[in-house]
Amino acid sequence: MHPVTAVEVDLVGTADAPQAARCALRSLCADQIHGDLLLDAELLISELATDALMDGGQRIVLNARLAADRLFVEVIGQDPRFESDNDCATGGGLDTVDDLSSRWGVHEGTSHVWFELQR
Repeated sequence: MHPVTAVEVDLVGTADAPQAARCALRSLCADQIHGDLLLDAELLISELATDALMDGGQRIVLNARLAADRLFVEVIGQDPRFESDNDCATGGGLDTVDDLSSRWGVHEGTSHVWFELQR
């Protein structure tokens, strides 16, 4: 049985948030996942952190858990609502999440987005 490894990071809503999110992910799992899976995870985290930042997030929370069979990531923006007609919902970020992730979703009425990547 493989242990679950997890990290939770509060990101300040500045232009550095996407890079800080990628660094947190690498600290969690760079020695356990490699190649395209790590690159996809970093891209998805960057997209979601950027979307949360563009939605006016002063604070962004990143939760990531690495298990034997998957990487699960949540990006939670401060904005209490998720605008289905904004850019992050109709292009860019969520389109990329849809293309690359195994599964993903949005907690209805929030800017809380999650995705999974199968290992």
